[in-house]
Amino acid sequence: MKILQITLVLGISFLAPLVWCSEVLNFKDWQASQFKQAQMSVRKAKIGPKSKAQGDELYRALLNVEISKDLTIQDYFLVYLSRHPGGKAAFAEATKKMTIEETAILLWAYKTSLEGGQKNEDKPLSAVTLPKPENKQGAGISDHQTVTR
Repeated sequence: MKILQITLVLGISFLAPLVWCSEVLNFKDWQASQFKQAQMSVRKAKIGPKSKAQGDELYRALLNVEISKDLTIQDYFLVYLSRHPGGKAAFAEATKKMTIEETAILLWAYKTSLEGGQKNEDKPLSAVTLPKPENKQGAGISDHQTVTR
C-alpha cells in the first residue's frame, strides 16, 4: 500500500505542471501548492464528455487530493527538493526554512533508513524532547519542549 501511495504522490508532481523558480518553497507552502494542484485536476476532470477515461481521471484526481492532505516532510524531501533545479543550494535554502520539528522528523527518517528501515521502538519520535530556543529575556520558557507528530 505504501508503494502505491508513493507512486500516487509522485504522480501529483508529474500530473500538474510545476513552475520552478529560484526560490525554494518551504514545506507548508509546497504542501499547499500540491493540494491546490490536485484540486485543479479534479475540476479539470469534471469538465468534458462523460466517459470511462474521464471517470478514471476523476478517480485519480480525487485520490491525489486525499494523498496531498497527508504529505510529509519526507515527501517534501523526496518529491520536491531532490528534483529542484537549485541542487545543493535548494537544500541549503530549505533547511533555513524548516522548523525544529520538521528537521527532527527528517533526521529521524534518515537515521531509520541508515539502519536498513529497522524501527527503533525504544524511543518514538513523538517522545523526543528537544531543547527550546533560548528567549533573550529568559522569562516563562521551560528548559525543554516536546515534539509532537
